[in-house]
Amino acid sequence: MSLNACGAANQENSSSQVGGSSSTDTSAWTYTDDTDHRIDLKSAPRRIAAFADQALVLLGYGVEPVAIFGRVDVASDPRFEDYDLSDI
Repeated sequence: MSLNACGAANQENSSSQVGGSSSTDTSAWTYTDDTDHRIDLKSAPRRIAAFADQALVLLGYGVEPVAIFGRVDVASDPRFEDYDLSDI
């Protein structure tokens, strides 16, 4: 699984943050992938880009990535027919 985060430190907190963090949450965030590579951040990512397969799971949980990439154009991928991708 791939997890990509993007954004600037000076962006305002949003209620749609990844991981459900609140705007008052200032705790550190850690992610360890399946190869035991660990990432430590000062806070949870607020904007993410996702590979198409993982993006479908995120969208199912109500998390909207800022970008989706995959083997084929997402606009022509029938798995995304039910999602509004106009803001992505």
